Amino acid sequence: RKKCRIAKLGKKNPMYNPNLTDEERALQKKRSREPKFKRWKKLVHEKDNYTCQITGYKSKRGVVAHHLNSFNLYKDERYDVNNGITLRKDIHILFHKIYGYGNNTREQFEEFKIKYKNGELALAE
Repeated sequence: RKKCRIAKLGKKNPMYNPNLTDEERALQKKRSREPKFKRWKKLVHEKDNYTCQITGYKSKRGVVAHHLNSFNLYKDERYDVNNGITLRKDIHILFHKIYGYGNNTREQFEEFKIKYKNGELALAE
């Protein structure tokens, strides 16, 4: 287990974002433990009834809260529940694989949703 964990640390992790500075990475890690962020995440999940808003998949563990307008650019919307949506984890990863991390907008998400539902995007098997 330890070897597997170590093998996916840092740049080897599929979620690694090379565009972030070390300071931004530290802030990101700290943010996920922040009570305000945890509350926002919980409220988004409750609003959407723990259901992916693209696929309809319902789970308390298999979904994540996604910022429609990115956390880094839209500071006044960071903890606004209406700026969050519940997505299945693999859908969330696919979105960020296509549109990158940070500087994301609600319009990008709407475009992504249409393309996904039209079958233009596929998850990696």
